[in-house]
Amino acid sequence: MAWLALRAGDTETAQQLFARIGNDWNESVWKTKALFDASRTGQRVSSTQPLKADSAVSRSASPNDTEAVP
Repeated sequence: MAWLALRAGDTETAQQLFARIGNDWNESVWKTKALFDASRTGQRVSSTQPLKADSAVSRSASPNDTEAVP
């Protein structure tokens, strides 16, 4: 649910859910502990952005694209 709250841009609800999750994160949702921690704290992990409402992973658009990639 914290992941969904982040995707929806609801950081207040996400933080409440992260408090309930504690360190009991789920690999099938977060993939790595580093990504879970970064999402929980809003920090970067290497070249991967923390989860945000507009995208789960930071992506670059091709120079030929006219629209942003979600």
